[in-house]
Amino acid sequence: MCIGADDRSVMARSVDISTSGVFVERPIPVQPGEQLQLFLRDQQRNTIFRINASVVHVKPGVGFGAAFKTQNAQADLKEFIDSLLLSNAA
Repeated sequence: MCIGADDRSVMARSVDISTSGVFVERPIPVQPGEQLQLFLRDQQRNTIFRINASVVHVKPGVGFGAAFKTQNAQADLKEFIDSLLLSNAA
């Protein structure tokens, strides 16, 4: 996953993802309420899904939870998550 906020862009690992949000395992300096753009990558299929999110909680030294903001992309997001689950099961 790649995270973009302001002029920053970093790579991170998503550990828990659903159609409503994600927990990002990387201790980067973010604050609750901060707006992010996330780029989720399915390495098996070489596809990228871009979505806006808002930081909802931070675990210092561990990572943060973010809620997805794009309601009209829920079907596309679910399809992307399902493809990730299938790729990881193979």
